[in-house]
Amino acid sequence: VVITESDIAFKVDVAGTEVNYSNVFAVVGTSVQMNANITSSLPKDGVTIDISVKKKLDNAVVFSSNLSSSGASNPFTITGLTGGTLCVATIIVTSKSKSSNTSTKSFELAAK
Repeated sequence: VVITESDIAFKVDVAGTEVNYSNVFAVVGTSVQMNANITSSLPKDGVTIDISVKKKLDNAVVFSSNLSSSGASNPFTITGLTGGTLCVATIIVTSKSKSSNTSTKSFELAAK
């Protein structure tokens, strides 16, 4: 059986505004609430969302989370940020029914 499904597409937003993936996202404080919004049709079995934040300097893990979802809106809170430390956030959304159907977004962020 061949599973036909739309390619995964999503955006990461903060308070309803999409993150600019080419700029450093400034975080006020040590945590930030974000949302992974699936903009494509959802796979029939849903998706997994892997979130990781690592220090840019040495790749040390600052935050990691794994979500399972069958909805378009997927809020999460990144915690453990340290003022002045540049980090890279990577969010990977993968179909549960077709593991090759995946999409990745990365951006830099730093707590003020």
